[in-house]
Amino acid sequence: MKIGDIVTKDKYTQYAIWCNKNNAHIEKQNGKYIVVANVAHEPSVDEQIAEIDAQYEADKIQLFNYYTESVMRDDAELQEEIKSELTALDAQYDLDINAIDE
Repeated sequence: MKIGDIVTKDKYTQYAIWCNKNNAHIEKQNGKYIVVANVAHEPSVDEQIAEIDAQYEADKIQLFNYYTESVMRDDAELQEEIKSELTALDAQYDLDINAIDE
């Protein structure tokens, strides 16, 4: 069995099992069932940016919550640490976005 084989009705199950073990699937092409390799989904630039944005926003919310708690506890040292983390988060965001553009 290999990529490109035409699958017959009597061998369908054997091919399906082979495909599951070999990163392939059966696809109908021009009225015939053919074994084809699975193609990994390559996220688009927009999808990559959306993922980075979502993680960035979630991280900012978490830092905001930590900062709020540190203010409530009057913990100036923790507030400074959180400010530093936010600065690092902003820098990492810029690096991640710029890496997509390259």
